[in-house]
Amino acid sequence: MANKYSVLMSVYKNDDPDFLKIALDSIYDKQTRRPDDEVICSALGKKAHIWNIPRGLMNGIAKLGDVFHLPLNSMRMQKLTENYVVSNAKIKAALGMKEMPVRAKDGLKETIKSFAKN
Repeated sequence: MANKYSVLMSVYKNDDPDFLKIALDSIYDKQTRRPDDEVICSALGKKAHIWNIPRGLMNGIAKLGDVFHLPLNSMRMQKLTENYVVSNAKIKAALGMKEMPVRAKDGLKETIKSFAKN
């Protein structure tokens, strides 16, 4: 049985929603395995809407962004679709902790709920 894993993304109030859709598409449809949690949707009590946009189309739009200096360009597209691995063991060792004070999933849900209140 494969280990469970989650994906943690930073999403800010003034972020362009289209970029979030691109990132979610990368997480859910462009990976060999989908994450086990959908924290954003469960925290907001909404169903996920994943758009299946062809990779070639998105890369073409990003290249147009390079030429016309649009918010979505090739560099931003690469950043949105990169994979980062963060080790909790390394974080705990660096902070000198045995356990994290809050589970990432619970902390993220609380953060999302706090934005939804405002």
